[in-house]
Amino acid sequence: TATLNAISVIAQYQDDHSTALSLAEESQHICQSLGSDGELGLAGALSAFGVMEYRMHGDTAHAQACLERAVAIYQERGDRHGQAQALLWLGNMEYPRREYEQWRSFLEDSLAIFRGLDDAFGLGWVYRDMAYLLFNLGDFDQARKLYEQSLAIYRHLRYQYGVSSDLRELSTLCRIQGDYDQA
Repeated sequence: TATLNAISVIAQYQDDHSTALSLAEESQHICQSLGSDGELGLAGALSAFGVMEYRMHGDTAHAQACLERAVAIYQERGDRHGQAQALLWLGNMEYPRREYEQWRSFLEDSLAIFRGLDDAFGLGWVYRDMAYLLFNLGDFDQARKLYEQSLAIYRHLRYQYGVSSDLRELSTLCRIQGDYDQA
C-alpha cells in the first residue's frame, strides 16, 4: 500500500488526478481488508487521499473526514509522526475558510508532537505554516521570526525546496514591512 500511495502522489504531481485518486482508493481498500493489521496503512492512505481531495477538488469536508479518521488511527496505534502530519494538514485546510483559531490549534498540536519527537523537518514545516498564519493575522514580526527559524532548519537539513520557499516568503514579508534592502 505504501507503493500505491507513493505512485498516487506522483500521479497527483503530474496532474493525473483520476489515477491519483484511483490508486489512493485502491490502497484504502487493501488496508481495510487487512483489518487491524492494516490500520496504520489505512491511516496513511486516508491521509494521502484526504490531502489529494483537498488539493485537487477543494473538497474540505471529505478531506477533513479522512484526515480526522487518520488522526484517530495514528493516535490509537501510537504513531505520533503520522498524527502530527495529519494534524498539520487539518490545520492547513482551515486557511481558505479563514478559521484562524482552529488553524492555530491544529498547528500548535502538531508542533508539540514534532518537538517531542525532535523531528527537525516537521518543526521546519510547522514553523513555516505558523509563520504564514501569523502573516495573515498581521503579526509580521513574529511571522518573520518563525520563517527565519524554518529557514535555519531547512538550511541545516539541506532541504532546498524549504530554503527557497522560506526565502521567498521572507522577501515578501520584508517588502511589506518596507525593508527593501533585506528583501
